[in-house]
Amino acid sequence: MTIQIPGAPTHELLRSPAAQRVGVLAEQSGLRLSHFETRLDLEWPEEWEPHNRPDLGQPQGWQGGVLPETKYRSFAHDRIIGSFHPSHRAKWTAHELCHGLVGFSWATDFTRFHHALAARVSEVLPVALYYFFDEAGLQRCPDHVGKGPLFGAYCAACEEAAAKGSIEDPQAQQWFEKGRAFVEGELNAVHRSLREGRMVPNHYHSIELSSDGLGYAAAHSHRLESPEFHQYIDLFFTEGQAWHPTLDALVERVEALTEDLCGGSSAAPWSETPWKWIAQDIGWRMLQVLADCGGSLRQDLNQVITELAADCSEAGITTALSSYRSLSEEWIMPNGQQVFATGYDLPLGHGHSEAQLQAGIQSALPMTCRLLSASLPVQVQHFIERDVFIRTPLGHRFAAQLDPHTAIGALAQFEAALSHAPSADLEAATLRVSGRAPFRLRQGLTLFSSNYSVDVALDPDWRGDPATPLPRDTALHVVIFREPDGEVQVLEVSEEAMAALRSIEQGQHATWLEGDQKELLSWGVILPVSFRP
Repeated sequence: MTIQIPGAPTHELLRSPAAQRVGVLAEQSGLRLSHFETRLDLEWPEEWEPHNRPDLGQPQGWQGGVLPETKYRSFAHDRIIGSFHPSHRAKWTAHELCHGLVGFSWATDFTRFHHALAARVSEVLPVALYYFFDEAGLQRCPDHVGKGPLFGAYCAACEEAAAKGSIEDPQAQQWFEKGRAFVEGELNAVHRSLREGRMVPNHYHSIELSSDGLGYAAAHSHRLESPEFHQYIDLFFTEGQAWHPTLDALVERVEALTEDLCGGSSAAPWSETPWKWIAQDIGWRMLQVLADCGGSLRQDLNQVITELAADCSEAGITTALSSYRSLSEEWIMPNGQQVFATGYDLPLGHGHSEAQLQAGIQSALPMTCRLLSASLPVQVQHFIERDVFIRTPLGHRFAAQLDPHTAIGALAQFEAALSHAPSADLEAATLRVSGRAPFRLRQGLTLFSSNYSVDVALDPDWRGDPATPLPRDTALHVVIFREPDGEVQVLEVSEEAMAALRSIEQGQHATWLEGDQKELLSWGVILPVSFRP
């Protein structure tokens, strides 16, 4: 089966029968995902901000080539277009699309308590999919097969196994039963909360959706209560098409989709067009700008938004983008490149924040970017045109477009390995010192060789002009890995040692020089396959 949803890798929707069913319904509903790294999060008007609530988090900038999400700001239940984050695991694709299939509940008379309960109900099925339904028929590695979700842990072997597609699973029914029980328990707790007028919890391991609902309401209530949000619903939503005017209607949608994912009666897809969801997204972003406008500018921008709502087609969207751009040339207001940086392609060349992505590349590959200098913006533009939705860090993706046989290409690959070194191998950090063959490599180890002096990037105090890596008489061979304290180690090894390490990486026998073996064991670069005496 082929499921084609813009922004959603197909293999991530074939990992389990439940993910596949979500993919089919999402495709029929015209849904899509946006790219988190090129979607610009517009600043909120001051009156929407939750004051004196540092626990809700604040938007953060790039950190070593990774753009962190802010839990209660990077997501909104009323944004039907989901998000693709390269640093997240593959489970998130179906989860995000499931949110779009569930939708949200909102009404003018909702109290903050209702907003919290509505947020909680909107989370129930996507969470049940993530932790239960997606486990049925899911391939996992030999160490984790049949054991269910890993919660906060990450296993590269499990991700690789799941990418091969779903399997016949004798334990599938138990996951459907557990998931159904979780949904029923949550909805029962919501009904009880309504009766008693307080938030009734329903704990399952580390999952506690009542606190998530309260956090969401605290972060978004001023936004949800604003006249702009009221206008957003009036202009861009049809009742029963992702928007549910009552909590009961939202609960019914969750129950229908749950029955569908468990193999029962089919739930109906949404009947809106893909352009309608895009018009909603753009419409809300312009309404967000409208909240800070006054006078004749407010009237003119309001007219652009109203005309877009009346024509949610490609032509109508193109007209809205052009009209907004004209206004931004007359007034001091966010420009179109910012407002229409949605994380997916739009007419008139809009859709992606080149400035935000360039800042990310600079945080991952600082020396490379200094060498690229004036050509960097052009390189970033070309990168956006060719980039695809894959679970690979930004530094590695950008470095891959440069010629590795050039000095700057080699430097980019080296810096990417430093910025995106995986988490520490605790077994290697704890048990290293001694051992005997056969050996394996520590997890998260990068083997790097170059004919250029790329080690100039290791000087954090460099303040002068960037030094171009020079050709070397003999190749540089290093191993790169992260220690438990977060420090990244870069160890130079001999050509013979690198050849042996690459042999182990390929599952072949390695011949060692005694000195190399002792040093690499002491650093935990290599480990015995078994620690038995």
